[in-house]
Amino acid sequence: MFLLIQSRSTAMSKHYSATLNSHFKINLHQRMGFSMKCEISLK
Repeated sequence: MFLLIQSRSTAMSKHYSATLNSHFKINLHQRMGFSMKCEISLK
């Protein structure tokens, strides 16, 4: 029973970290695009 819970929690943490990484990458790309737009509009 404990092993089942542990394996499930590790799977959940892996899924959670992957989701966080994808969200962070998307946010990073959006911020980079936004800063590039700002630089272009300033020029």
